[in-house]
This record gives sequence, structure tokens and C-alpha cells, in this order.
Amino acid sequence: MFCCRLTVFLPMLLFLCCLRPVCAAEPGTWAGFKEEFITAEGRVIDRHQQGISHSEGQGYSMLLAVAFDDRKTFSLLWQWTKGHLQVRKTDALSAWSWGKLPNGAMAPIDFNNASDGDICIAWALLLAREKWNLPTLQDEASRILSSIRSYLLLEKFGKTLLLPGYYGFAHTDTVTVNPSYLVLPAFKVFGRYGDRVLWQRVYDESLSLLKETSFGSWQLPADWLFLSEDGVTLLAEKPPLFGYEAIRVFLWTCWDDFPVSLPGTKMLVDLIESSGRFPVTVDLNTDSFSEQDAPGGFVAIAANCARQLDRKKLAKTLWLQAEQKIQQEGGIIIHRFSIFWPVPGGFHELSEWNLFCNCRTLLELPASRYGNGSDPTL
Repeated sequence: MFCCRLTVFLPMLLFLCCLRPVCAAEPGTWAGFKEEFITAEGRVIDRHQQGISHSEGQGYSMLLAVAFDDRKTFSLLWQWTKGHLQVRKTDALSAWSWGKLPNGAMAPIDFNNASDGDICIAWALLLAREKWNLPTLQDEASRILSSIRSYLLLEKFGKTLLLPGYYGFAHTDTVTVNPSYLVLPAFKVFGRYGDRVLWQRVYDESLSLLKETSFGSWQLPADWLFLSEDGVTLLAEKPPLFGYEAIRVFLWTCWDDFPVSLPGTKMLVDLIESSGRFPVTVDLNTDSFSEQDAPGGFVAIAANCARQLDRKKLAKTLWLQAEQKIQQEGGIIIHRFSIFWPVPGGFHELSEWNLFCNCRTLLELPASRYGNGSDPTL
């Protein structure tokens, strides 16, 4: 029986930081990342959550493998994902968590899916298909996209909505949405291989939802939203925050082919510049800041927002701050396996690109670099 991810997801919202690399390979490199987090079988391990694995971690790492042209590791990651997470009987979605059960067996802990994990897995498969000319991967991705269309896309309240998971988010009169699951650049890639009209609509309406749902004086996106016939509100069951989830909204919009500035993009940069700090969370009801500062990964995203606004001096300052923070934090920080990974030479001097790494090349990279599309439409 599927558990409601709205409840079981809480432990994964905790920020995992100051992870000290113990690998022999150079920290901050793809080799170092593999040695620290990926087993010989292709399982990505969350060492701060009792060694469990997540569909998000598998998907993000598959994207990294494509980025680093590491076909062998990609194959290991995909085969493990397919064999251990893609085990639901009625669809091609992945169980979102896998680890040790109370009886000691290693198996899926929760068969409910995480939509961002499935999106990233399908995205990685299509990018790998393009990079290595492997048509069979397109077939694998198409199975996932078919399941996303059938079970995760919902027409309600005059909108096309992406459910965060198969179970627990859609009700008769309400829908729960996580804005950070709206992976805009992935939707463009999906349109090249599937229903172009559908994925254009998903892209357009996701972008519209992000533009329409900004809260507080700083006009920031929320970690979680609650939709009904009356409109959009903050989810009462969650703290009313811009934080660990919503920061990824800016990552995705930065990484889009034709980046757009959401209302909160300029406001976020203004907040950091005026206050002299970047709080890890902002209360969207009271506009109050957390006492804890944001980690280096957040600052790197803010640096790219500043760059997009042509505030070059501030962008450079933030890049340097991000690099310093990550070094102080032990070289690696992880937020739900949204991996922020420094590399030698500093963020501001890189010529090589990778994914979910705190480097300028990642955050400035247009999605067309992955495939063969370059126009603003799908």
C-alpha cells in the first residue's frame, strides 16, 4: 500500500550539510563524487539517511554521468534504478526510496514515487540517447513519460498540474503542488521525443504557475502550494517557507534555454544585497528570515540570478562567497541529493560543465547544449 509522501517526505526535507569527503579521489571531481556516493552496482547512497537511496539521487547522478561522458557509470546507475526502483506493477514510475526494512531486507521502503525523480531519470535517458546514439534509451524514457502523462499530469481548476507523486496529493476539491518539481528544461527535451503540444502546454502552464505564485514582500516561490477553486495558497500542513525546496525553482529557470526572471529573481538578489546575507529560509507570511545562513549551493544559484540581471559585480562577489562557503562546509553539501559540488579552479573560472554542481558552467548552461534544440519553443 502506498504511503502518503506528504508525511513520509518530512525527513528528507532536512538539509544535509558539512559532509566531509573521505574518498581517495580528489574531492570536487566526478571521480571523487563517484567514489563517495555511488556503489559498484550503481546505487547512489544518502549517507545521512541511514544509507537509503532515492529516485532523485539516481536521476541526478544519471544526469551527471551524461555530463561527464561516463557511459559506464550511466549504465550502472540506470540498471540499478531499473532493477530496484522501477518495480511498480502498473506503471514505469520509480519507488522513491529504497533501503533497509525493519526485517533487515534491502528493498523499496515506499513504493510511492517522487515526480522530480522520474522526470530527471527520463530526462537523463533522453540526453544519453542523444549523446551516445542509443535508441533503446528513448524507448525506456518513453515508458516513463507515458506513466507521467497518465498518472502525474492532472487537468484541474483550468490548469495542467504536475502532481508531486502518484498518491496523496490530489483530492476532490484540492491539489498539493511542489513548485520545485516543475523541471522546465526537461519538459522541452520531452517535447522533442513525445507529444510536442502536450509538453509545450506543461511547460507554459508550469511557467505561468511559477509567475503567479509568489508570496511575501520579497515575492518568493513557496516550498509547497495548495490549489483549490478559490485559488492558490500556502500549504497549511507545511511551514510557509521559501527554502530547501523552492530554491530549485531558480535553478530550473536559470537553466532554461531562454531564462526568464520570475518576480522573485530580482527580489531575491535585492534581499541578499540589502541585508548582506542569504537566509536559508524566508517565512512567506511574516517576511522574517531564519538565523541560519544559506549554504554555498544556494549562494551559487543566487550568483547566477544576479548574472542574469546583469549585476555582474554582485554576481562575482556571490560566486566567490559560494566557493568559500563550500570549502568551509567540507567540500560537499547535499540537499535531498540536489548535489552542489565544487571543482578545482573555482566556480568563476570553469570551462568544463557538469550538473547539480555549484559551478558557473552548470548554472549558465542552456538546455539546448544537451540536445539539438535551440529555439524558444519545443
